[in-house]
Amino acid sequence: LRLVNPEPAATREGLLFLGLPVVYAWGLFWYGVQAAVVVTACFSIWKPSEE
Repeated sequence: LRLVNPEPAATREGLLFLGLPVVYAWGLFWYGVQAAVVVTACFSIWKPSEE
């Protein structure tokens, strides 16, 4: 997995994405995906019960 264990000869620019280390950018991306799934489920699937 090149995110966690990059090539030994990798350049500094190859380890960054928008100024962040690639592994951090990858984690933030998946945090955003999971947050979008939860918000979508909150408004479309999880409805208040009418009991």
